[in-house]
Amino acid sequence: MKQRNFFFIVFASIMLSACTSMMRSDLSVQSEVVEHSYVQKTGGRLVEDGSRVTDLLNIGYDVDVIESNTWKVPNVLGNGFLLAVKFSRIPADISSFDLKVSFPEMTLPSGEKRSTVNREIDLTGHNGEYMWVFDFYFDFAYETNPGPWNLQVFSGDYKIHSSTFHVIENREKL
Repeated sequence: MKQRNFFFIVFASIMLSACTSMMRSDLSVQSEVVEHSYVQKTGGRLVEDGSRVTDLLNIGYDVDVIESNTWKVPNVLGNGFLLAVKFSRIPADISSFDLKVSFPEMTLPSGEKRSTVNREIDLTGHNGEYMWVFDFYFDFAYETNPGPWNLQVFSGDYKIHSSTFHVIENREKL
């Protein structure tokens, strides 16, 4: 009788372990911050894109790093922040991550109040690794509210990355 219980416990443990590793395959994804900087945008133009923080996307611009390796960002028009994250050990069956950005509430020109945006990060053709870059620039005064900008990346239900920039009044010290 004891031997049968022992084999049952071993079998149940093996099955539970196998099921847990199958259900939690997304936990194997690793993230590494490659860059987090205070930057300045030069040139370019804005185009409409409803998936963006303010429904606008900057294109065709150059970026100059004002200060690298910082999480504090003065709210100066034309400047902003840049985050680069390298994801690795991405399972082959994962084709996208989910991004959630939360930020100090702003009122868009339409009158809409916004403090979060969610969008997909397309990983098509990732081969187990993916370099993701997120940048945001203060193009209009309504975007410059001080406070935390939290960027979270999820794979399914699992948070695989989180970074927070702190937007400060221009007169505050870095």
